[in-house]
Amino acid sequence: MDGRPTWMSKFVESAFASKLDKGNDFLVFGKDFQGFPIGCNMTYRKSFLNDIGGFDPELGRKGDLGLAGEEKHIFMESLKYNQPVYYLPNVVVHHVIESNRLEEKYLVNLSIGIGKSENYRTKQISRIENIKKFF
Repeated sequence: MDGRPTWMSKFVESAFASKLDKGNDFLVFGKDFQGFPIGCNMTYRKSFLNDIGGFDPELGRKGDLGLAGEEKHIFMESLKYNQPVYYLPNVVVHHVIESNRLEEKYLVNLSIGIGKSENYRTKQISRIENIKKFF
C-alpha cells in the first residue's frame, strides 16, 4: 500500500507511524509542553533503568496482543525521579512499517491492547500510592 490509508486521521497517526513533531526547538517533556514521548527512538541511562527496576514486563508488545505503555511507564518514572526527557528536533527516525500495521484491523487490536495496558499501568500506580499511605 502506498501513502496514507484514507481512514487514518491525525488522531491515530502516532500509533501507526510513531509521528511526533513539536517543531524545531529543543524542548523538555513535562516542562515546555505536555504529552508523552514516543518509544521508537528513546534512550535512557542504564543506571536510571537499573534504579527503577527496568521496563515492566507486563507492558509492551507481545505477539499480536497490541499491548503498549512501557515507554509511558518509564517516562512517568523519569518525572518522579526528576530525570529530564528531551525532545530533540534534529533526530530523524526511519521507521519501517509492516503492511499489516496499515490495516484497520491492526488499529482495532492496538486500541484494545492500549486500553488493557493503561488499565494495568494505572492500577499499578494506584496500588503503589495506597501502599505508601501506610509508611
